[in-house]
Amino acid sequence: MTTKKPTERQITLAISATINECRNGATGNGHVALGMIPGLPNKTTNPKDVEAAIKYLTHKANKQTSTIAELRTRQRILNLRAELDYLNTAPEANTNREVFIAHAAQWATEQGISYEAFREMGLPASLLKQAGIKRGAQ
Repeated sequence: MTTKKPTERQITLAISATINECRNGATGNGHVALGMIPGLPNKTTNPKDVEAAIKYLTHKANKQTSTIAELRTRQRILNLRAELDYLNTAPEANTNREVFIAHAAQWATEQGISYEAFREMGLPASLLKQAGIKRGAQ
């Protein structure tokens, strides 16, 4: 089975979407870091685990005695909700990421975009490495 190469426009849109995903806090590998929450893994790709973490942290936030601790917990809940949204759109996001990995190095060379520019836009070094985009390369 052969896979049809995306058009230049599709590649550009996938690169843009991947940058936006990374800027909005997507972890880059599809895993959501939950941390140490009883009964849940430290990292997950399962939306139900993220929902359980949100429920746990909401209960914890409501019982905090420190205002700052509650504030931090509520921010963590907001971050997890954003990660949950990302997981729920993962098929599209994964497609964008796959296109990025397969085509971004050539696209970046053609466009004169450097590794450093991608890093400044919030892309993780691990994703750039997967895509074959190297430091100092343009």
